[in-house]
Amino acid sequence: MTRYRLLLIVLQAVFGLAAGGQSSLCPTAPEKTLAYELTLVHSQVKADDKVFVHLTVKNVSSTAVPLWVENTNDPGGLNYQFEVRDSQGALVPEAHFSRALRGVEDPHFLTSETPLNRSGGCIDLGAGQSRTYTIDVSRLYQMTSPGAYTIVAVDRKSTGLATALSNPVTVTAP
Repeated sequence: MTRYRLLLIVLQAVFGLAAGGQSSLCPTAPEKTLAYELTLVHSQVKADDKVFVHLTVKNVSSTAVPLWVENTNDPGGLNYQFEVRDSQGALVPEAHFSRALRGVEDPHFLTSETPLNRSGGCIDLGAGQSRTYTIDVSRLYQMTSPGAYTIVAVDRKSTGLATALSNPVTVTAP
């Protein structure tokens, strides 16, 4: 076990930073105070190209609400989870990066490309304010075959089942 992995385990134990630990560091925003809009950077990409989406989180309430913000430029897989389906509606398999973030089938969980999960902070998102994230969804899911892929931001925290947060978008790889 590497020292870096051991340090992560100790930090998770001490600060409760395991999956879902965000709630202890940042209160959950009240229901229906945040709206999520997903847009594509490019609606058509070549096979094996990166697939970027913009996820805009907007406070639609009249008061400030808490929002967890990661200390990384690409919060995909950390703060926001996605569901990607092919043109037949089947779930697309996770890519290596997504599995590595969760420590699945990867003895070298922490690599130079893996950000420290839950390394961020809680901010107050003011009434009417929004934050937009650019996320490379193709790092999270295997989108290498030609075809149409439907992407939606989901919430899996409360029940374990995926609940759509955003509108779906469709990208085509000819």
